[in-house]
Amino acid sequence: MIEFYPNKLSNTAPLGTWKTDRRMTIEEWLKSQAPSYERRESPPISIVLNDEVIEQEDWHKVSFKPSHLLQIYREPKGTDPFSITYALFKGAKAVLKALMPKMPGMPSTAGAQSGDPLTEASAKGNKVKLGDTIRQIAGHQRTYPSYLTQPRRYFAGPRDQRVEMLLYVGEGEYDIPISKVRVGQTPLISLGADATFSIYQPGADLSADSAHLNWFNVPEVGASSSGSAGLELTVATTLTQYANAAVYQFSGDTISIPSGSGTFPADWSAGLIIRVVAPYTYEAVDGGASRDIIKGPLEMLNPSPGMQIEIAGNNAGYYVVNSYTPAASGNPAQMTLNYDGGSPVVGLTPGTGQASIGPRGLRYRITAFSTTLMTLERLASDGSTDDAWPGFDTMQSVVAVISLDASNLQGGYRGPFACCPEGEKVTELEYSVFFSNGLCGIGREGQIYEIPSYHTFEYRDMDVAGPWTVIEKVHSGSSLDAQGFTNRIVLPYPMRAEARIKKRFVDLGGRANEEARDDVNWYDLRGRMVNSPTSYPGLTVMTCKIRGGDRLSAQSESQISAESTTILPLMEGGKGPTRDIVPWCLYQLRKLGYTDDDLDLPEWQAFHEICKARGDTYDETIDSPIIVKDMINNALACGYGELVTFHGLLRPVRDAARPIFEAIQYGPKTQTYSPQNMTKMLKISGSMPSINDFDGVDVEYFSTKTWAWETVECRWPGDLGQKVEKVKVVGFSDETRAWRFGMRRRGHQKFRTDVYSWETEMDGSNSGYLSFAVVADDAPKRCQSAILLDFQVTGSGTLLRSSEPLDFSAGGEHWIGIRRLDGMLSGPWVATKVDAYTARVDALDFTPVVDGPLEPPHILFGPAARWAYPTLITSSDPANGNVSVKGMPYDARVYTYDDQFPPA
Repeated sequence: MIEFYPNKLSNTAPLGTWKTDRRMTIEEWLKSQAPSYERRESPPISIVLNDEVIEQEDWHKVSFKPSHLLQIYREPKGTDPFSITYALFKGAKAVLKALMPKMPGMPSTAGAQSGDPLTEASAKGNKVKLGDTIRQIAGHQRTYPSYLTQPRRYFAGPRDQRVEMLLYVGEGEYDIPISKVRVGQTPLISLGADATFSIYQPGADLSADSAHLNWFNVPEVGASSSGSAGLELTVATTLTQYANAAVYQFSGDTISIPSGSGTFPADWSAGLIIRVVAPYTYEAVDGGASRDIIKGPLEMLNPSPGMQIEIAGNNAGYYVVNSYTPAASGNPAQMTLNYDGGSPVVGLTPGTGQASIGPRGLRYRITAFSTTLMTLERLASDGSTDDAWPGFDTMQSVVAVISLDASNLQGGYRGPFACCPEGEKVTELEYSVFFSNGLCGIGREGQIYEIPSYHTFEYRDMDVAGPWTVIEKVHSGSSLDAQGFTNRIVLPYPMRAEARIKKRFVDLGGRANEEARDDVNWYDLRGRMVNSPTSYPGLTVMTCKIRGGDRLSAQSESQISAESTTILPLMEGGKGPTRDIVPWCLYQLRKLGYTDDDLDLPEWQAFHEICKARGDTYDETIDSPIIVKDMINNALACGYGELVTFHGLLRPVRDAARPIFEAIQYGPKTQTYSPQNMTKMLKISGSMPSINDFDGVDVEYFSTKTWAWETVECRWPGDLGQKVEKVKVVGFSDETRAWRFGMRRRGHQKFRTDVYSWETEMDGSNSGYLSFAVVADDAPKRCQSAILLDFQVTGSGTLLRSSEPLDFSAGGEHWIGIRRLDGMLSGPWVATKVDAYTARVDALDFTPVVDGPLEPPHILFGPAARWAYPTLITSSDPANGNVSVKGMPYDARVYTYDDQFPPA
């Protein structure tokens, strides 16, 4: 049993109930009631099966039996038009009306509503999109290319700041006019020497362009929260060498000081390297002539043969691990040692004693620091980080000694900071210092004179943590204007460098020390990564070199845009820039591996010619995940088409007006269905008009005129716009085409609310999606069906003999149509009564076979005003020896506004 409820209030009776006769999935049942059902992130209903809530993503997997209780509850969902319709309709029929037939050629994203993004300047700009979908551009679009590497900002002169950028436009080839490349709203070419750019087609060599270099900008260096342009440099000071707390607590990778026991030195900070002597209890056992044995809490040492270690305390010295046996069966861990030369260690002082054992140097780097707690990482003997260190065993000590490593005895530094991510290496360093208040001396009478400024830059290999390489620099200036200087250092070998900097005091003599204006900031730091690709196959790439500083705002420097048109193989031959729909679709299909043998090329050509003649184009930037089928359907929707497979070939079908009744016959390839070839009779599902029906459509589209989302109102005569469906479409880029789409959508709402369904034997397989058919149901005073028993061509016309009496009682003109052997319709023809079983038509356009071994022709006869139902097929599904067919009404009024223009 299936029950539908309008809400989740208690004691609410179901608005409708249904029964099933077989086991099926929830999604199967929903599709059987609503052919247009599709999966969506936020469906307007929730489902409970036997008191268990079933999540939407499981509806296609969870099955239920006829004996189960399936309860469906309406869920009001924001302003989604589907949900509003669902929420306002009353009665069980509302379910079917809310799920009206899907409009052919509806973009896959149409109608999807979400919260509006923040309107901010950064919404348009160049971004880093790590791991995101590679952008593709269809047709003509303005895009903000994305960074392939981090921008490099440097000072070419004290007052000349430059930025280099490597950006990608999109996948594939594009035509980009140089006048359409802009920074902010200004064409780059209008900036002259202050801006240069180059565009590289996929796979082009970038090695000669310095912008291709991959630099890593160290995030810790730059503008600070205090408002300064960088990290303020100060003169070096001597750091406190020892921590002097009364008690230390060791646990894992932390050392803490209990309350009231003191603090760590206030001038210590994260990044410093310290020596930690934390004595634990060990036992030395005389091993005789072989090797002495050390037993105890060796797990935190995590030793391995060949490991170089240091012991501080009992049996102090430098050793090499010979063997290690983990603790087992209540016996403590133990190890034996060698000296550096390889000889075995004997003669240790036997017995129990206190010692601190670790890699040589007993060195640790502070990773996080406060005056009562610090987090550490252990350094191996070679200075690299020991990632396998399990941490300290929990202990409290009053004799532990914590001191600075010899490489960290001076403070006042800014840094050290890692110059590249973990696991990477750099070959060069580049840093800038910035004098925001100028660099000069100001005399007592206001005269300005040149002075120097000194600083020391130091770096070392983080994996070794050895001595610092010291570079002393001096920069001179004689201006109150802000000035910057960029310095580059070539490293002796690729390394994961860390760097620090400090201001260096040098006596300038006289009054210059007091008159100097030389406040300096560490403006930036970057490392040149080992890997810098010199080409990007498949991507159109752009490099830009722009002079900033006093020439452009920093914000506009990250707003490089380009108007581009995709270059594709053309239907007319060759390659070139195009906004056409079909070349884009075929390009995507062939990129997936489909060949011409998989494509119905005449149908693609015909669709292209229609779109070309109408001016239908597809313009979209695709930079979010989407399946190719949806991508192609979005493109075809701009020409009112959809992608289908018919007889094993991929082809587009277009929802368009059919040449009905032209020369008293339906269009070509019209299939015929009547009780003569139905195994289940025609069922029409629909509902009466309601005050809750839409009376207007608003279409939101992205305009290539304003380069923003615009909305156009679509109203048929008589529409008041009191209940409007809001549709957001992609690919439509001008008001006229968006308006036509909205008017088509409105016509669909007005004239296509019914669903036709019936079953045949194999006949239904002749109909594909959106193919045309006439359907009869033998209702009184409508179209009746029969078998053509005989025919005779006479001088006055062709006589047709029916197996059933032909009812002319409705009066007026009557039509008769003949179903050919292939299911196609002949006619309908104007019929004249001869006798109860015979009618005359002027002529037939084929010769019927009435006595052959195959199925005889069928007759469809009825009043002209009510002769058969013109139908667009929406599905044809074989199952259990039959074919289940569904369709929707064909009504030429839907296409009324296809070639008209929006009101001024």
